Amino acid sequence: MVFQTDVDVVMNGDVLTASSGRVYSIKFVNGHGGATYLKMYDDKAPVAGTTDPIFIFRADNSTTHFIVSKTGIKFSTACSLNASNAGGSSAGSDPGSTCSYNLFGS
Repeated sequence: MVFQTDVDVVMNGDVLTASSGRVYSIKFVNGHGGATYLKMYDDKAPVAGTTDPIFIFRADNSTTHFIVSKTGIKFSTACSLNASNAGGSSAGSDPGSTCSYNLFGS
């Protein structure tokens, strides 16, 4: 699977796939004016502030990051992503469409 989209959803993540698999690499571009947290969920309908993410990555403002995992980040139910200005399981607020990602997995 290969996806490219804006990350502008806070309350419900972008559902990338509704089956099991692994994510091997992510390119995350934070064009937002502040730090942004990219969050990955093993859930097809995550709710920020309620559903615990399986992976969280903090990106400083105006930066591009490449995240690579040799063995992959495993998910068993579904793979969803969202972005927020709050770390951890907190909902925070929407960074807007200034953030984007490319994700590669199977």
